[in-house]
Amino acid sequence: MNNFSIPLIILILLMTASYAEAQQKPSDRRKVKTGQTVKPDNNQLSESNISKYDAIADTVERNFLTETGTYFMNDEYMFSNRNIPERWSNESAVVLAHCEYNDFYFTSSFNHRHVSRKMIMVLDKNAVEFFSTFYFSTRKRIGLRVIKQDGTIRYINPKSGVKTVYQSTIPEFFRVDEAPDFIITSQYFFYAPSFGIKKLAIPDLETGDIIDYYTYYVNQRTKEAAPAVFNPLVIPLDMEYPILQQQYVFTIEKNNVFYNLNSYNGAPEIEENIDEYGKVKYTLIDHDREKHKWEIWSSQYISRPYIKFFIVHSEKKFNDKIPYFHGRPNEWTNVIKDEEVTRAVMNSLSEASANSMMLDKIDNYLRKNYLELKDTLEFINGVPKYFGKLNDILLPGEYDLFLKVKISNGKDIYLYPPDYYRTAGALPVAIGNTEVMIIETNNNDLSENNDIYISDDIHKPSDGKQISDNNKEDYYAPSLKQNNFGLLTYRTLLKQPSYTENVYDIKAGCRFNENFRKISVIKTGTISGKLKEVFSSEIIIFYDFIYNEISKYSVTKFKKSKGYPVDDNTQQKIMSDSIRLVNKRIENRKDVLSKKFMLEDYKSFGLINTGMNNFNSYLSFSEEYTISGLTKKAGDDFLFTIGKLIEDQPEIKNESRDRQNDLIHECAQSRNYFFEIEIPEDYRIEGIEQLTNMISNETGRFSSLGTVKDNKLILSVSVSYNNETMSKNNWDKFLEILDAASNFGKAQVLFKKN
Repeated sequence: MNNFSIPLIILILLMTASYAEAQQKPSDRRKVKTGQTVKPDNNQLSESNISKYDAIADTVERNFLTETGTYFMNDEYMFSNRNIPERWSNESAVVLAHCEYNDFYFTSSFNHRHVSRKMIMVLDKNAVEFFSTFYFSTRKRIGLRVIKQDGTIRYINPKSGVKTVYQSTIPEFFRVDEAPDFIITSQYFFYAPSFGIKKLAIPDLETGDIIDYYTYYVNQRTKEAAPAVFNPLVIPLDMEYPILQQQYVFTIEKNNVFYNLNSYNGAPEIEENIDEYGKVKYTLIDHDREKHKWEIWSSQYISRPYIKFFIVHSEKKFNDKIPYFHGRPNEWTNVIKDEEVTRAVMNSLSEASANSMMLDKIDNYLRKNYLELKDTLEFINGVPKYFGKLNDILLPGEYDLFLKVKISNGKDIYLYPPDYYRTAGALPVAIGNTEVMIIETNNNDLSENNDIYISDDIHKPSDGKQISDNNKEDYYAPSLKQNNFGLLTYRTLLKQPSYTENVYDIKAGCRFNENFRKISVIKTGTISGKLKEVFSSEIIIFYDFIYNEISKYSVTKFKKSKGYPVDDNTQQKIMSDSIRLVNKRIENRKDVLSKKFMLEDYKSFGLINTGMNNFNSYLSFSEEYTISGLTKKAGDDFLFTIGKLIEDQPEIKNESRDRQNDLIHECAQSRNYFFEIEIPEDYRIEGIEQLTNMISNETGRFSSLGTVKDNKLILSVSVSYNNETMSKNNWDKFLEILDAASNFGKAQVLFKKN
């Protein structure tokens, strides 16, 4: 008998046994009720496998009961409730209970212990599919069990989880469990994990099952850090499923710590007391929370109830130098006072990095672009409208610091801390119709200074990579002499430019080729006002900024500080990085267009003007590409879906047509499209009258016009949003504009053979 005979016989026996089992009558099989789990049949396991299975199961169960008993012993009343309100009976799932503890304490380090437990009842097939895969951070301990409808409990081994590449598509339900890495930028909640991600399968999940799970980890900061800062916590109270009961607890050991804590947007108030260990304890209890409904053009800060928390530990000698809005040591801060804003701004401006990033650049910009400066020079702290109000708790990244300068003609111009895509002279896109804090300065020395150097700490390329690792003075920024700042503050309301100033203009020539299947497009884009900032990240790269500045200052070659020339190796490195970024931009443009059209070929891109020198200048570019998928042949004739040329227009579907919150855009704006389409020889156009439409009301305007001239089909389309913010009471009127633009995307004309 050869070496393969014994395994082959075993395989045949196994297959025979499986076939015999499959042929059993239904009455011979074990009956399973809906929601019941069939445990492994030990008769089918070897003795060694039985002991291994039992050992793992016992360990997983023991760990779960020990940990939940340790941290949630006083909360069992929440996790024993299985009754959901009748109004939620048709929901996909309901969170029966959620408890989260954040404990800040000192040992040899400053520590943050985060413990969370959730219990979810799965009510339909969509929830079964959704919760059959869990995601969690590799730095965590996690315990998970499934409670079946008949009371059977099945414990899931967390070690069966497998590592996965993090993607932004991980559902928010799992992202919020990563609270210390849960940060906010722009108008949305975003997830920025510091560790790897695992996914854990929950097999045989059924409707009616209850998932009960906890997560635990400790994060540390050394006491030597000055200051020691944990990532801020921004925790929404509503999820994509309703929540029956939830509780959030923060305990803090006072040791020269500064902490900000508050709840917003209809969230319950936070109660303060002392726990059994003498630490200050803050508790928020919430119940019967309806599910979150996502809405286009809405701010999560304004439309969702949430908790915001930030803590800093500092040595006393550094208390007055912390560049955050922190309040007084060891005291609960839930409102930021004006003097705190002033102090934090001054600390930020006093740092050398801030001076080089803002003041040096501004000095040269003003001197080179304007003949005379007035004495007024003011620093402005503003809160983008997405993030709330000026005296709310402000976390790093939730406020904008920029400069207001009055020039010789009496006009006010606004300047950001410079980077490769900011627009000089323009208000930040998110600052407008909002109250800001003005901090006046005095004794500003804006005298001539000829030191021109380049710093990669100031400018970063669009793909986030370092331009030059070996030379810290390879890039461009002027210098400024020391400034003295005053402490006089006041408030004002900054207005945004109107929709007639923020304009996106597209002009393009189109030509059919290859039996009318493909369309060649030669396009020019011109962007003005605040939309320059919106589109610049798609269009401008780091070297556009550099060469723009070099031409403005009449510099013919890169220089280092004190006027020393850059060596040949560095110059070659600069050029190599430039080519890399140019190629990166081409790939970015391909990605943008591929999301709008079936892109066949991308031929060229040209930057005409960066639009950086002044708010009144334009960002303009050209590109040439070939697309397909807009035509359909019918014999010698062909149907052309011409409406899709105006790119993506938001389509508001049925579930989103009922509005609950006010609207917030980047800015009031107009977008205009002009196309000249060559009519092929021996063809005429039918259905052109469908291209003419106009609707206008107080919220905006949509207009379209199709004409034929000089054997060309000329299409003009304009869409405008009149206001950057809009009451939900005007939503129905705004829907008229949005629907008109969206419906136009389906417009077709027939090219008829003569």
